Amino acid sequence: MSLQSWQETLVSAQVDGTALNTSTSQTSIIPPAAKYTLPANYFAIGKMLRITATGRVSSIVTTPGTFTFDLKFGTVVVFTSGAIAP
Repeated sequence: MSLQSWQETLVSAQVDGTALNTSTSQTSIIPPAAKYTLPANYFAIGKMLRITATGRVSSIVTTPGTFTFDLKFGTVVVFTSGAIAP
């Protein structure tokens, strides 16, 4: 039996999220209208999610710090970028 497949856009953000100037704890920058809850039993063998993210980042030149991006399903971190120096 073959696996029928297609691509679909589940959600996309049409506006910028809230700008942050400092944050030491996990903070979502996704606009509320772009948050999506996957329905029950959404995943099956062979099903994948492709997540594409774009945005703008700036930092202070003298003490830039680091950025860390996490992808979470509920409260579980399923991907982390690790610390990124800007």
